[in-house]
Amino acid sequence: MRADVVFFIGGLALASFITQTVLATPFAPMRIDVGPIAHRIAHEDCRLLIIGDSNSVKSAAHSTVGGVCRTWKPDHFIGRVSSGTAASDEGIVVTTAQGGFDVYPRPIFHVGTSNPHTWSNGQDGFIPNRALDMVTDGTGLSSNAHYCTSTLTRLDEYPGGDWASNAPLRARLIFAHDQTGLSELQFRSLRGDSAGPYVSFSPNDASDRAWIDWVDAHVPMGTGEVTTQVRTPAAWLSTAQGGPFPCPENCTEGSTFYHVGQVIWRTDVPGLQVDSIAEGGFTVEHHLTEAGHYDDEALQRYLLATRQPNCFMILLGQNMSWAQMQDIEGLWRSHVTQLIDRYRSAALAVDADANPLFLLVAPWSTNDDSDRHHRIALVLADIAMQTADVGLVNLHLAAGAHAYLQGTVLPDGVHYGDDASANLLAGLVWEQLQRELDQKTDLVVQGDPQDLSTLTLEDGDILHLASGMHTGPLTIDSIQASVRGWSNDASGIAGNDAGPAIRIQNNANVDIRRLQMHGGAGHTEGDGLLAGGCIYGSDSALQLRHVDMQGSPVARGGVLALRDCHATLADSECALGTAAETGGLVDLLSSTLEVTQTTLQDGLSSHGGGLYAQTSQITAVDVTLRNCTAQVGGGAALVTSTSHWVGCRVLNNTAEAGGGMHAYQCAAELSLTTVCGNSPDDINGEWIDSGGNSVGGNCSCPTDFDGDGQTDVVDLLILLSNWGNGGGEGDVDDNGDVDVFDLLNVIAAWGPCG
Repeated sequence: MRADVVFFIGGLALASFITQTVLATPFAPMRIDVGPIAHRIAHEDCRLLIIGDSNSVKSAAHSTVGGVCRTWKPDHFIGRVSSGTAASDEGIVVTTAQGGFDVYPRPIFHVGTSNPHTWSNGQDGFIPNRALDMVTDGTGLSSNAHYCTSTLTRLDEYPGGDWASNAPLRARLIFAHDQTGLSELQFRSLRGDSAGPYVSFSPNDASDRAWIDWVDAHVPMGTGEVTTQVRTPAAWLSTAQGGPFPCPENCTEGSTFYHVGQVIWRTDVPGLQVDSIAEGGFTVEHHLTEAGHYDDEALQRYLLATRQPNCFMILLGQNMSWAQMQDIEGLWRSHVTQLIDRYRSAALAVDADANPLFLLVAPWSTNDDSDRHHRIALVLADIAMQTADVGLVNLHLAAGAHAYLQGTVLPDGVHYGDDASANLLAGLVWEQLQRELDQKTDLVVQGDPQDLSTLTLEDGDILHLASGMHTGPLTIDSIQASVRGWSNDASGIAGNDAGPAIRIQNNANVDIRRLQMHGGAGHTEGDGLLAGGCIYGSDSALQLRHVDMQGSPVARGGVLALRDCHATLADSECALGTAAETGGLVDLLSSTLEVTQTTLQDGLSSHGGGLYAQTSQITAVDVTLRNCTAQVGGGAALVTSTSHWVGCRVLNNTAEAGGGMHAYQCAAELSLTTVCGNSPDDINGEWIDSGGNSVGGNCSCPTDFDGDGQTDVVDLLILLSNWGNGGGEGDVDDNGDVDVFDLLNVIAAWGPCG
């Protein structure tokens, strides 16, 4: 085993080696000791409780809980714990009657106040999640109204489909006893039109403190929608059916009902039940006893009520107090260990034979690009290595740099933007659990640049590259594998005289993301010529995303050469490639390429300065092909190939024939595409106009002051040099002055013209 590469499948046997290696590097391991946890979640009776902040609130849209339920794939999902009354879009939706109750937020940051809508005697502020608990005084209800209804939803979206259809189910109402509670209520469940028997219970309590209780109900068999109801003791009959009106007993002013949550679960198979204790803004210390949000007795009662959770996923660290942030290795670490100890003790107090397991998840980086998340990951890794019942999944490393989590993934730097974003991060955690079960290896290349040319990848390996420009060629042969960097401006692989950065061959299937690559000598083909400065692929499948490739001088494909391959290229850039024969940047032979949101620029070749394709298929969407030079086909040379260009820009390319594109024995199909500024012509050969195209003319636009076909930093400098000088160059709006309005126009037009 090389000292600069760390192999992780989990296991305490690696602990001493990992400690020496990890703590001196910016990355923790990918995972540590998650084997028992993964097996419990995937194959056993696992009652998972997520302890977190706002991203783990189960009643919020796009939460971690929702992502878990949509992406994890245990043998069976067996249950969900709902929130009190806030409508969840996952698993159980709780609705309420049209009148007769008030809903209040739990004042968790005002523990001990005299607010009549909180529980008393040390349990004030206990909140199983951020949901609003229901408080009802029983007034305003008709004889056939109910206090609340819970409905199982979206079951077809769970892995494996609707886990509840025609399966034996049990429903549980979790509520709080209180001195002002109603004297008697009833709880029952329905499936479609079939109703189970009601169960009477009393939320009223004469003791001196509120406490958690629960009542169970049988769910009828069938395939219809599963619902539960809480009602007054009116025999479930309307007045028209002879049922008594619930007043006056249940219309007493001040009588209340505190609804904590509901559980619906299968009784016939083991599987995964999901719950969370979370609150927006929570830090680790808010889950400790001294925070006062819930005492140990309340916690134990909640664990009992929710069927004794035996697996705890701790997802905390995005929020930190200033003191914690200044002392991550000391104060914050002590809070994490105290949290584990508290929940372990609570689980054992509920069941002395329990075997609680803890999954630490190193949080993802957000708009914070300091070293805080690296330090958190290292602390959690060390805790996991030193504690037998604790494992780690390093979501921070799996997700990559914070730049990849902005936009729709984490639009405000912290919270999910949609279901797909929550699924991405929850799915990355599941990927590591599944990889542990499959005994797949994650290789983490740590620290300074390393030589990858002697590294052998096995089938299913994922190679994680820390910051630095590592040296190739990395050869991937006849296997499925992934190569992931931290970011394409921090992690990279450089080719050299021995070959390209990466060589892929013999039916390999490779996913590459978040990398920078510099070209090398390329791969020697059968005729002795070199091809593929950055990547050479043959008889394989490639997926490239967020890669920044700078080519080198070779015979074919200064950046990328593909032979009998299927490849996708997205959110990337290929530049500065030189090929003596074909494909200054990209060279395709009998291959398929799907390329989206990518820039190809500054390529030089005899044929196809930017791209050369022979007997191949190309689909290009939102691609910029510019500033490339060739004898034939400055931008692209297409030979007996099919291509469809949608929303693309072919700009300022130069050749003796076909400045923008040259098509030989084929026709390029263009839609919504701009082809301009190419010399001596824009398209040489046949092309199909599928509408919305602009072909011919000068590419310059009002904000392109230097006429290079794009608005960029050069144009900005020209504007600033003329600031306040009156009209002329830089006066975009022709108002007689170069001012802030012109600056705003330049910013708005940033990028290629057209």
